[in-house]
Amino acid sequence: LGENVSLDNVVKAIQYYQHLFNVHLVNEDVDCTAIMSDFVRQLTVASEGVNVNVKKLKVLMQPGQEMSDFSILLKDVDSNNTDLRQLARRVSLCLII
Repeated sequence: LGENVSLDNVVKAIQYYQHLFNVHLVNEDVDCTAIMSDFVRQLTVASEGVNVNVKKLKVLMQPGQEMSDFSILLKDVDSNNTDLRQLARRVSLCLII
């Protein structure tokens, strides 16, 4: 966020959720590592699904469409998906330590 962006609404939202937590969940035992591990696992599975669908779409492309807008979009999606998988691996390695 930039210097000129007001964070008042973000601060209010955080305070609201902290209040909700203190009222309703203060006695709950929360394992943040397990929650994050589950999230990383879900993210990895979703990323694999995106990877499979990108490969399917690349197979269906006709010859000569390698430089079309759709092909460029698929390359961007594939690149972002690869970055996402690498970040998920990094997070999972941090959870092990």
